[in-house]
Amino acid sequence: MARKKLIKAFVAGMAFPALFLPLAYTILFFVEPYSLHQHPLQFIPMYLPLVWGIANTVYIKLHDDNQNKGNVNSGLWVTGAILGFLVAVLGVFVIHIPTMIFGEMHGFEFAPLVVLPLVYGLLFRYIVKWLNKLLAI
Repeated sequence: MARKKLIKAFVAGMAFPALFLPLAYTILFFVEPYSLHQHPLQFIPMYLPLVWGIANTVYIKLHDDNQNKGNVNSGLWVTGAILGFLVAVLGVFVIHIPTMIFGEMHGFEFAPLVVLPLVYGLLFRYIVKWLNKLLAI
């Protein structure tokens, strides 16, 4: 497989989060949650475009190596859901982001474990698939 194709997959995977993060930071700047000033969370999302790019690259590599090329939609959906679950586990159990931002949530701090895989799956299925197609991957 050509390195050019893997580089295109990396760029396609990280393009959407790289465009979304400045908007998110602008909103956080105007809202100014007090709990964000106590914890250096502002650096964690900077790595999301890299992780998305790596996930898309791994998906493309596994998809191309597979002799039985299955459904692209379900493959991207599963890739996004796995990535969303890993990010949710890291955020909920390791960094405790929901309780840091919103305080005691009485059980709702585990909602990202369900919501993030669904959102990431949808974003990979529609946005990353479109970018892969746009870049002819």
